[in-house]
Amino acid sequence: MKKVILILTALILCISMVSCDGASKSVLDKGDEIVSLVSEMVKSDEYANIMFNNISAYDELLSEIKATDFSKITAIYEIEISQDELIELLASNNGEIDKLPKSLKDRLVQGLGSSLVSRINSQAGTDELVISSVFNASKCFVDKSIKGNQYLLYVFESGYSMLISFTPHEDGAVTASGSLILNDTLKFDTADEVESSFMVLGIKTINATKLK
Repeated sequence: MKKVILILTALILCISMVSCDGASKSVLDKGDEIVSLVSEMVKSDEYANIMFNNISAYDELLSEIKATDFSKITAIYEIEISQDELIELLASNNGEIDKLPKSLKDRLVQGLGSSLVSRINSQAGTDELVISSVFNASKCFVDKSIKGNQYLLYVFESGYSMLISFTPHEDGAVTASGSLILNDTLKFDTADEVESSFMVLGIKTINATKLK
């Protein structure tokens, strides 16, 4: 029951803890900022104590994540995924998307990146899902050149990775949101491995381009 409460609390915080910048910045620069925010959360014992209420069940995994040096990035990939395919995958057996009003369907589209990471981490275990939900950072900024959802995959030397989603809104506003991927069955050493790993999850159409 406590784990369920933690997940719900984390999701609420993810929605409320969004800061906004007025000036436009490049997607990569904003991605670096999200990584820094998540790193700050992970390194803060006070933040962990508040979020986990001193529940010891997460200590082992938390220690592994805290040991990660988020400044040591081995690769950054730009991920192109069919939006319709991703919606179909994430909503399978959970209702008919076409019956939703446009406002609610748009809401689902805006959260596709976080939903995908939640699905990935849930396959690793409940602890991974909870921790990823807690250490989630978001910011908003202005960039009228971003017309559709964009995704960056950061891979760190420790083996952990982070998916950062960029979601456009009205008047050029964009939300950048980053979530840790804590499923070590996925391999991201090359663009081909990224594509293969996501295909295993059920995504048939994906293109990964290494940026760094």
